[in-house]
Amino acid sequence: MAEAKRTDDELGASAENGAERRRFPRLDLRLQGRFLTEFDEDEAFEARDMSCTSAHIAATHRPEHGALVICYFDFLGRIVGTVDRHTEDGFIILFDMARHKAARIAEKLEILTGAGSMQSHERRESDRADWDGPARVLRENGQILSCRILDFSLTGASFECAGPMPAVNEIVTAGHIPAKVVRIGDGGFAVRYLQKAEREELEARRTSIDPPQA
Repeated sequence: MAEAKRTDDELGASAENGAERRRFPRLDLRLQGRFLTEFDEDEAFEARDMSCTSAHIAATHRPEHGALVICYFDFLGRIVGTVDRHTEDGFIILFDMARHKAARIAEKLEILTGAGSMQSHERRESDRADWDGPARVLRENGQILSCRILDFSLTGASFECAGPMPAVNEIVTAGHIPAKVVRIGDGGFAVRYLQKAEREELEARRTSIDPPQA
């Protein structure tokens, strides 16, 4: 009877986890990062799409099915999970986290993709949330800055950085989001995300400078 009860519990947990995954569909979002396996193998990856419960990881190395993996996502930080299955370019990882942390990840993903409700956006437009995690910022000259993101909102972010600082008004790319540097401080800088019209103007300017090859 004890064995049967464990089986029922496992089936219930599996159904619950499946329901949770269906509630939070994976979003089309590209995030860079690195993962560490239980054998201390360290490798770079790109998350091709993800939710607060799982992610599609594109990487050269594919850990074994069921392997424990520690991922460090830009803007999201450290997330632990297990390999669910392999794909042609990597693997699917299921996150192992408490519901309150999953809810925080879901909110961060909404901010990154702009998928939150308009009321939620308006309510949080000027609010900044503490957000201690790794991030890479691409400068106009191609230099990549390894930073830590200190806080994050719908309109901008601030970073801690030990390397050379970008200039005020310089256009940088934080993750995949173009932004303008608005402030330089002691050991860090702050950016404002470009609005749609500004992004379109930037893209048009870049295209005119470097037209596509025929």
